[in-house]
Amino acid sequence: MALTGILNEVLELPAQLVAPLDQKTRGRATDAIHPAHQTQLDAYSLLLEGQGLRPAGVGFLAYYIPQPGILYDGFPFAVDVKEVRTSAERAAELAQRGAALRKSPRSGLRFAI
Repeated sequence: MALTGILNEVLELPAQLVAPLDQKTRGRATDAIHPAHQTQLDAYSLLLEGQGLRPAGVGFLAYYIPQPGILYDGFPFAVDVKEVRTSAERAAELAQRGAALRKSPRSGLRFAI
């Protein structure tokens, strides 16, 4: 099993720490972080750690929200950036549970991770 991902950006923070930044589009602003986005940032932290980098324990989601406007004048967006606590350990645990399920003869499920 392999965990892979394509990170939009890595932010370099003080003390040689790094944080994942992922960009999303959505129809409206929200305070809630979708669980899939949390898992994605956790996984990116795990992958950064696996590359010998030091994740800061936070990641960032930049939500681009279309705004009313005239298309030929440019396509206006509002940008809403959220700071999210991340856990490489949580991602590793989820990957281990997925691998165990994949190997389970009782699961009857077929999928790739």
